[in-house]
Amino acid sequence: MTETAETRKRGQSALEVPYPSKVRLPVRRPAIVRRERLIEALSRARERRIALVSAPAGYGKTTLLLDFAQAAREPVCWYALDERDRDARTFLRYLMASTREQYPEFASELAAELTSGNAIIADRAVELLIAAMQSGPPLTFVLDDFHYLDEAEPELTQIIEGWLYRLPPDCHVILSGRTQPQLGILPLMSVRQEVDTIGATDFSFTCEEVVHLFRDVLQRDVSLDDAQHLANVSEGWAGALVLLAERVQMSRTAISLEHLRGSDTLFQYVKLEQFDPLANDLKEFLTGSAVPRWLDEQFLDELLDVTDAEARLNQLRRLNLFVLTEEANGRRTRYHRLFRAFLVSHLRSQQPERFRELNIRGAELMEKAE
Repeated sequence: MTETAETRKRGQSALEVPYPSKVRLPVRRPAIVRRERLIEALSRARERRIALVSAPAGYGKTTLLLDFAQAAREPVCWYALDERDRDARTFLRYLMASTREQYPEFASELAAELTSGNAIIADRAVELLIAAMQSGPPLTFVLDDFHYLDEAEPELTQIIEGWLYRLPPDCHVILSGRTQPQLGILPLMSVRQEVDTIGATDFSFTCEEVVHLFRDVLQRDVSLDDAQHLANVSEGWAGALVLLAERVQMSRTAISLEHLRGSDTLFQYVKLEQFDPLANDLKEFLTGSAVPRWLDEQFLDELLDVTDAEARLNQLRRLNLFVLTEEANGRRTRYHRLFRAFLVSHLRSQQPERFRELNIRGAELMEKAE
């Protein structure tokens, strides 16, 4: 057997991944609206070397990626990440497996290195990966749920940064997740105009898109007034729109945030997807800081008797936890209205005494400031 054939054989065995569905396009659920403007935006973003798709759960990130991949003229290498992908060997195996779904003999030398049993050397892995990409066809990678790698091993982070920094000009990577990727190389690449971003604001449903969602997906009629009201209440959050649809009253009774309670499906969804996974100290900050309407760092330091409100808010921004900035009437920061409504409801029901004390203290601080 020649050396090349032996390398290819060993490389093939290295790519027998335990969960092959992670590197194949998922089945698209029919009851999801197709959003052409976002597909076009992602196609434009892909013209840069790296495209970042970043938004909280329920905004339609995976659906957008799938629609983009199905509409693309060239094959897309798909990789759905999870918490098992945080070490270098696992990541590289799945990354190559995703590529070999389209190009079966991709990176045979790197695959052979992985199956040799030797320790992975980051620089060597990047060298072999880039060499394979330079000698092959143009590639587009989609890495979905990239937030799972926020806690990746340092060696893997080094490999990913080296890979992205040295991407060939005809290759592109789309990183999608709930948080902004924690990669030190991205600021430099952004300055070089090699990175484009699609964020939560871009995903927000317009009034017209709400009508389209109800008519074509939910099979329900909705007036323009009701659609505009839903767009305002949900602030365009797709997951919330679907859950709020059950509350739409054709009698034109408006949905009120004050009438939502912890037993509502929407609040249960927010609790499960956004709130429960957080550390307890961050939960305490969230519920306390939701008492005032606006998020002023100095005010929150006094209200909550802390000294790190600014750092906490920056942490929430990195986590994409619904911290919004309004430019009208001066630059002011607040939580997404539905997220704040959940936080206040949770505080009121779980810590009624703290809820009462913070409201009293907040009123006193505001009176003192006047």
